[in-house]
Amino acid sequence: MKLGKFIKLIGIVFGAIILVLLLIVGVRYAFCPIYHFPEPQPFSGDQWYNPYANLNHQWFQANFHVHSKIWLGLTDGRNSAGEIHQHYRSLGYDIICISDYQYINAERNMGIERFPVYEHGFNIGKTHQIVLGARQVDWLDYFFWQNRNHKQHVINTLKKHADFVILAHPLLNNGYTLEDMKWLTGYDAVEVLNHFRFSIEYWDQALSAGKAVWVFGGDDSHNISYRSETGVNWTMIHARSSKRIHILKALRKGRHYAAAGYGGVNLNRLKSVEIEGNILKVTCESPADQIRFIGQGGQVRKEVKNSPEAVIKLQSHDTYIRAEIFSHGSKLYLNPVIRYDGKSLPVGKVEIDLTATWIQRVLVILFLALLVYATVRLKRKN
Repeated sequence: MKLGKFIKLIGIVFGAIILVLLLIVGVRYAFCPIYHFPEPQPFSGDQWYNPYANLNHQWFQANFHVHSKIWLGLTDGRNSAGEIHQHYRSLGYDIICISDYQYINAERNMGIERFPVYEHGFNIGKTHQIVLGARQVDWLDYFFWQNRNHKQHVINTLKKHADFVILAHPLLNNGYTLEDMKWLTGYDAVEVLNHFRFSIEYWDQALSAGKAVWVFGGDDSHNISYRSETGVNWTMIHARSSKRIHILKALRKGRHYAAAGYGGVNLNRLKSVEIEGNILKVTCESPADQIRFIGQGGQVRKEVKNSPEAVIKLQSHDTYIRAEIFSHGSKLYLNPVIRYDGKSLPVGKVEIDLTATWIQRVLVILFLALLVYATVRLKRKN
């Protein structure tokens, strides 16, 4: 075969591959639903939901975000599951669930019965989710770009096959935008603490929009020998036991908090959160350098220094109040007390806009058909 013909053949094959990939990607994007997102509404009601009412069980120190060596090392995990368990056990953790990318192996958990966990997402924007209690690995994703409809579609799909969905590291690569947090719904928590980024503002944005979503902290460690990413962010869960059913029940109720520190050491712990009348009181096990109360819009409502407790008067304009506790370099981020009707917390729902969805599908399919037609015509001319 002459060199010219060989180069032409390579060009044809390469063009065919590109065309097929464009068709696959185009069809995937075409069939994403377009949603109608209800206008965000701040929390309201004449009663307060306190996730820490009656703390009469025990605390478990947990990390649900750590990566092992999998997929031939392509995902940058450096350690085996056994090495990870041994290391975190030496740090005093009670529960470790390895969250590899698009891979479940519940036997790789430590301190909890079969509890399938994985990190979902293989798009270039790092729009990822931590999936707890997964019944399968979902491969739906939008690789190149994601608007709000794409992100909501992924969340809805994951929730169908899992018990608890966490938005992972929202600030990393702007995987989620602040505007997204006002509208997206159907997930359970935000990974506010991650060794790559702290996404506190993103969480407050969601809370201020009336999304009852909880805090989460995870190392996101890929190499346990790096002290800067291992044992630095974790979640403290108040539950009856470390059984899966009890841990999930506690997480859904928000009976946990996120902590940041060093070497997994709890320099301070939460003792109680109480509401009496219109007074909110937070008490720690030991004096804190500072306790801050945060409210609507992420505004600091009050600060108390050098005390094991702090109180704040709940005002009529307060929609939620959460506390941050700082002690000798460690940081605790508590879930908020939330205004509600005394029956149930608000559950956000989105509906598919069928008209807009089908218009999009028809237009994309027509575009792909024209692309194929133009490619075939060009090939015949050559």
